[in-house]
Amino acid sequence: MRVRGNLEPDALSIAPYEPIKGKVEVRLRENVTTFEEIDPETEEITSEGYEYDEYTFILDDIKGLRGIIESDIDNWLITGRTLEVDTRATLYVTARADAVDEYTQQLIEEGLL
Repeated sequence: MRVRGNLEPDALSIAPYEPIKGKVEVRLRENVTTFEEIDPETEEITSEGYEYDEYTFILDDIKGLRGIIESDIDNWLITGRTLEVDTRATLYVTARADAVDEYTQQLIEEGLL
């Protein structure tokens, strides 16, 4: 979704998702540009800031999530774009989260986490 804000956004942010304990809200951003809106009558700047595409995911709060996403950010962005166009693509996100959970469990069992 195209979003506007006053502050330059980080490409990735992760914050606790308060409604559900153990979940986090992951926001990915791309195509960040500056914008200015000018009043046509006065030619004065009425607002300015940043405009960008933002994709939001609600995921389990697992150790190393930031690194997992950063190491595969292109595919996460593709997933975000896909979900924006077709909400039925959530099956892909669920399958992806399950794979991350399975991999994490494997690392725990092998004593690597």
